[in-house]
Amino acid sequence: MNAMLKPVALRPQIGLLGVGASARSRLQALIADDTVDIAAIVDARSSAREMAAAVAPQAVLADGMHELLDAAPPLDGIVIATPTNTHHAHALAALERGISVFCRMPLTRTAAEATQVVAAARRNDCLLLTDTCFRFAPGAAELRELIRAGELGTLYAVDLKFHSAFAPEQPWIYNVAKSGGGCVMDLGSPMLDLAAWANDCGQVEAVEAQLFAHGRRIERAHAAIENYATVQCRLTTGASVRLTCSWHLPAGSEAVIEAAFYGTRGGAVLRNVGGSLHDIVVDHLQGTRTRRIGAPVSNWRQQPLRQWAARLGEDARFDAGARHIIDVATIVDQIYGS
Repeated sequence: MNAMLKPVALRPQIGLLGVGASARSRLQALIADDTVDIAAIVDARSSAREMAAAVAPQAVLADGMHELLDAAPPLDGIVIATPTNTHHAHALAALERGISVFCRMPLTRTAAEATQVVAAARRNDCLLLTDTCFRFAPGAAELRELIRAGELGTLYAVDLKFHSAFAPEQPWIYNVAKSGGGCVMDLGSPMLDLAAWANDCGQVEAVEAQLFAHGRRIERAHAAIENYATVQCRLTTGASVRLTCSWHLPAGSEAVIEAAFYGTRGGAVLRNVGGSLHDIVVDHLQGTRTRRIGAPVSNWRQQPLRQWAARLGEDARFDAGARHIIDVATIVDQIYGS
């Protein structure tokens, strides 16, 4: 691994691969921070290109990935927001050229693909980050510190929930070859990432999952796209991790989001407020007492991208934390395989 800092322009040059509706807030966050130059944009949809060009008029509208990689001046990083089945090839192509990558979650459809991408980032000493937004939610850092400082004692149970009243609109999501899966991929992955990041309580030893498509149990892996899932994991430490997630759940609100951690000395829970997708709080639980921890964080969902962009101008070397990407992908593989 190259021990020297990678040379970058005074303002890193960024390429955007995919600028659909879900990527517009990312583009706007980069423009608002004004720490990078949006040098090139690729999107097959003319409406998306026109929107992006209006926000970043200096950017070149490239025709495809190869033109993006050959942009002049050379790119320091690319932001990938294309269908999941393209992430693997796009990320590898960029990393092998020494270009850092930020990618929407999930990074890939399988752990094998994730392992290849992380290996390429390590081999070429590039910064690889994914959209791990829940790590930046209000109170999440304080929650992690509570757990790692032993304030909760020995963790024995983690309960994760992410239910959405809506489902993705993109047609490719419902093609398992392109998406790799349904609500587990879409909503379960970020919750599993949060749990793995917040604590280190052993590897997954066994997984039992029940996946449903419109109320019917899916009996064979990838026979259909699930819109409801309940998962029980047993860790090597004996601790339990339970995950439930869904699209179109009649929960009476836009979303139900919760990550609860229970230990021998107390508990802590991250949850959304009033069914909101954006308002998050964290409480430290001790017996019958509840103490609110953490402070509000503005625009927290864009913090992973903003951190990645800021690091491009400082130290764009490989981050060993990318190992978590493989760990989460491995659990998702086990869920679908179970």
